Amino acid sequence: MILVSDLMIAQEKTRSTTRLSWVLGDGLLYSSNWIYRRIRIESSKIGVRFSGRTDLFDYLSCPHLYFRTLLLKKVIPYVENARPLQRMYQQAPQLPIQRLLQIRKNKILHESAHLVAHPILHLPSGDPADFEHVREFLLATLVSESFASAVEVIGAFFSNDPIQDWMYRINANEFGCESNEYRALLIKISGTLGLRSTFKFILLSFLCWHFHLPALSDEDLDRILHLCHGDQVIADQDRKILLQFFPFHFRVGDRFRTVVTEYYLRLSGMQQPLKDLIQFDFLGRLRDSATWIQKVDQLAEIVLPSNLVADNKLSPGDFLIAYSKTQG
Repeated sequence: MILVSDLMIAQEKTRSTTRLSWVLGDGLLYSSNWIYRRIRIESSKIGVRFSGRTDLFDYLSCPHLYFRTLLLKKVIPYVENARPLQRMYQQAPQLPIQRLLQIRKNKILHESAHLVAHPILHLPSGDPADFEHVREFLLATLVSESFASAVEVIGAFFSNDPIQDWMYRINANEFGCESNEYRALLIKISGTLGLRSTFKFILLSFLCWHFHLPALSDEDLDRILHLCHGDQVIADQDRKILLQFFPFHFRVGDRFRTVVTEYYLRLSGMQQPLKDLIQFDFLGRLRDSATWIQKVDQLAEIVLPSNLVADNKLSPGDFLIAYSKTQG
């Protein structure tokens, strides 16, 4: 059982780690979670800023409609959600955290992931009436969303105690990928494909969900594996495990992939119905394009740099141990 005092003691120990001292868990995750730290470092390189005031009310009112502003301004709004917990700590430090009313989450990790992906995925302006241009725009948009989702999912496996887990959940979306079964499959797959290729597989699984592809044919799996792992042969037993793993990424609410995406297209000046736009061989387009293959590699490089993930057989747990050794 986690108490309010447990969270606030952890918060106080790491408050000075980042400038976001009143964002619950930010300092703890920055200092202890590899993925959270990587995305923060990469976002700082491209000039991302954080604000508890600028556009905060617009963002809280409807974060999905704020997305274009986010990409233009590179300012991520946040709420100081540690302040009410601090007051509770002073009044009832032994209160179990499970009894608290809902604390508003921050989406700093998710929005930062979008912003670090944007320079890689950004397309030149085109004619919004050109169907092929709009499809390419849609593909880039959904790859960005899939990247942000994959970052949050794999980041959960770099938290290694109950307090870190709780802090991570208050700073990330939940995709139904938190079960022991999912964890066991992820470790098996990363032991076969390697951690970078496993990350790509998660990203592309989310992308299939966005394109309403509920199951993988052998040909679809071959295309995904080519994007993840080149032409290396995967044993039949490992292919079966990948097919078990794939559907876990289809547990997000359907409204998110239809209504929200349609709104974004409209706000970007595109009028074609989403149901028509998604009817193309998106996996084939990715596989047959050297540019898209490079983009997927670049996205994986942001999260898991090749100079640090040298061993192709590392699982998340193994990688944490190896990385800690490099830090002395």
